[in-house]
Amino acid sequence: MNSTGNPHHDNVFGHHKEVKAIVSLGTKDFGQKGWKLTAHRYYDKDKRDEFSTKVCIHKEKKECQVWKFQKEGSHWRIQLLDDAYHEKGSYLTAHRYYDQKDKRDDSSTFVFLHKEKKEGQLFDIHPAGNGLYRITLATDDYGQRGWALTAHRYYENDKRDDTSTFVCLHREQKEGQLWNIQRQDNCNIF
Repeated sequence: MNSTGNPHHDNVFGHHKEVKAIVSLGTKDFGQKGWKLTAHRYYDKDKRDEFSTKVCIHKEKKECQVWKFQKEGSHWRIQLLDDAYHEKGSYLTAHRYYDQKDKRDDSSTFVFLHKEKKEGQLFDIHPAGNGLYRITLATDDYGQRGWALTAHRYYENDKRDDTSTFVCLHREQKEGQLWNIQRQDNCNIF
């Protein structure tokens, strides 16, 4: 329960089964607070393979994209809604299939979008107060259940460029960052 006494006051999800939203980093780690969740296929390093693209956060507001959170049981499937970089309809996921492309290190895995729904994983969204959320993997694919969504600029391969950073899942929840999920009720993406 939050300070207003209403447990759903800060929860953009409430009792909804589907939410359209812009997602941005809510913590100031690595100087990236407010950077928006997105996925581009501009650089060669953005492309994981022909069906998947690495996800990043971007400093520039014009690079912002809208996401759909779809309730499945008690978890959420996250899908990209707009088509700025031809990724519309792709699903958020984190596999550890390709050694160097997927594994950031022993405790973290890069996150990407996959065109196939069956490859998209389910996530849990945990209200953390002050309108922020911790996003963790709900499925146990590749032994990563509970790993938290984050974006570090610690390793050189974390940095996509000066204004964007690749997103990963981290085994240690304390290394996972908090996210601002801003509903876009009047979004005409569908």
